[in-house]
Amino acid sequence: MSDKGSTRSAGRREWRFAPARMGRCCQLGAMAVLLSLAAASASAAPWPERPIRFLVGFAPGGSGDIIARLLAQRLMLSMGQPIVVENRLGAGGAIAAEAAVRAPADGYTWVILPSGHATQGAMLKSLPFDPVRDFAWISTVTTYPLTFAVSPESRFSSLTELIREARRSPGRLTYSSVGMGTAHHLVGEWVNAEAGIELVHVPFKGGTAALTETMAGRIDLMIETITLTLPYLRAGKLRGIGVT
Repeated sequence: MSDKGSTRSAGRREWRFAPARMGRCCQLGAMAVLLSLAAASASAAPWPERPIRFLVGFAPGGSGDIIARLLAQRLMLSMGQPIVVENRLGAGGAIAAEAAVRAPADGYTWVILPSGHATQGAMLKSLPFDPVRDFAWISTVTTYPLTFAVSPESRFSSLTELIREARRSPGRLTYSSVGMGTAHHLVGEWVNAEAGIELVHVPFKGGTAALTETMAGRIDLMIETITLTLPYLRAGKLRGIGVT
């Protein structure tokens, strides 16, 4: 994370997904397109013969939704069948993941999963699926940094200023994420632990809702992918104060 007003910075990291045959899930920070594991069974029929469902666990307009729709547009041209993006919101992407696992084993249901998928098995008491064994890992789609942003009307012009105020007023400032156990949430709690502060976590079902609340000044700090925030930063509708 870098902050122009801070005396401490860390090098940028890039996390990659390991091959599907690995024994345990240790991947963070990338997004991967997966098929339901049952869909990996071979079929004698030509594929695809009909439209494909592409599940996204977050709201329209967020980074996962944007990436899925861009992929769908290009893949439709090469595959010759419609690819229909379907938003199944909630639980940090787990609702979409469960829908993929419960889909027929025919290869016509895909799901795009965020980095939080790799951590939910460790953080949540129970899941309706196994985050490793119930999926066939196909490809890393993209890696990108997370940005720290505030309203353009915010009194904070750097992450250092926000941390100072959080130390003076524990439990008064808020930060957003796109759900419990997501990378956004983990980064926010990492900031809390490293800085010795108590920012209050406010989870949303997608980045667009968090964006609206941050621009309106009702959320003090937005933690979000640069895929979503960059146009708003360039337009002056958000103020960037840090980046991972």
